[in-house]
Amino acid sequence: MRRILWFGMGVGSSVWAQRSAKKRLKKYTPPAVIDRAAKRTAGVVRTVQDAVSEGRTVAKDYQDDAKSEIQAQRRRGAYRPASSERRPGM
Repeated sequence: MRRILWFGMGVGSSVWAQRSAKKRLKKYTPPAVIDRAAKRTAGVVRTVQDAVSEGRTVAKDYQDDAKSEIQAQRRRGAYRPASSERRPGM
């Protein structure tokens, strides 16, 4: 009876080990590796696109704020151009 039990456990563990090894090997076949790399690359591309878009939005907002501030200073007479802008003959 013990021999049958141990034999059954040996067969069961061998089947489990073989299936587990096949699953792990399948993860590293060229199509699977290419698929994973493509998914990760797409994620990085999306992240970079979002960052660039957000950066452009922030830069435009900053530029709009700076322009409106300069216009307000001009209306108040507080805006004085830099010395390079006041040179005669330029």
